[in-house]
Amino acid sequence: MKLQPMSYKSYVWPVNPETVRMEAARNLKEVALPFSGSVVQDLGAGRRMVSGAGRFTGSTCLDDYAQLESVFAAGGSGVLRLPGGQVLSAVFSCLKMTGKAGPDCITYEFTFLEDAAGAEKAATQCGGVYICTGGENLWALANRYGTTVDRLRAINPMIQWPNHLKAGLKVVLP
Repeated sequence: MKLQPMSYKSYVWPVNPETVRMEAARNLKEVALPFSGSVVQDLGAGRRMVSGAGRFTGSTCLDDYAQLESVFAAGGSGVLRLPGGQVLSAVFSCLKMTGKAGPDCITYEFTFLEDAAGAEKAATQCGGVYICTGGENLWALANRYGTTVDRLRAINPMIQWPNHLKAGLKVVLP
């Protein structure tokens, strides 16, 4: 099964990271009660954190890392799409070049923090998913949703036949 490429803002990973981990925790506070111990209060879910690691290889590895680094340097909140299809508003909080230097290989680690204030922005920037009714093609969908076939192909690598989309196929929209 081919997963969609991971993307953040306008940057699309040329190859998905080797590991992607999403962590979520609850905000808990222990309150001492006089003469009877304590009680734990649940203050709700905290921000999710997405972290992982990957590598860029080949003759373009330095350029690939430089592009990712420029997205990090730009700062701000943006839409993060994970390979499994989950979408969230996030801030790129950490980028590290790791490992030993090797010929045509750069390894890296990253961390994103969910931006709860930008969740509405993510919902409006994420085009969602279109479920095909059968007999359609990517050219018609690109025209209908104001994008290009190349962009649709980039975020939907699992589509093998862009001329004939089968009924029930889910096409991720930019």
